Amino acid sequence: MIHNILQAQGFQSEIGGGGCQLLSCYMESGAFIWATCLDGGGLPSASNWMVCAYGEDIGDIIFELRSDQNDDRLSLSQAIAIALDVAHDFESVDATCRNGNPIAQCDCC
Repeated sequence: MIHNILQAQGFQSEIGGGGCQLLSCYMESGAFIWATCLDGGGLPSASNWMVCAYGEDIGDIIFELRSDQNDDRLSLSQAIAIALDVAHDFESVDATCRNGNPIAQCDCC
């Protein structure tokens, strides 16, 4: 059921490097989210999950939460919601506005 909910939010099942299973969601901004189980060997479950949001590459972690390091007792769905918010707010350093100017220098939009 969790996987169906995540797929309705745009997540797809994917096999990552080394054969790990994950659910992934890619944003127009270049950011992406991966959700997997703690050891990376299977898909996440309600009590065994890790959610990471990345900037434009795997080395740019902009959000990470694990079920075993979750002091606030957030659910997988809540962690996904936060990751989606963070990823939606991500702005690429190479992003341009609708007129083609770098976002950091845009004063036209």
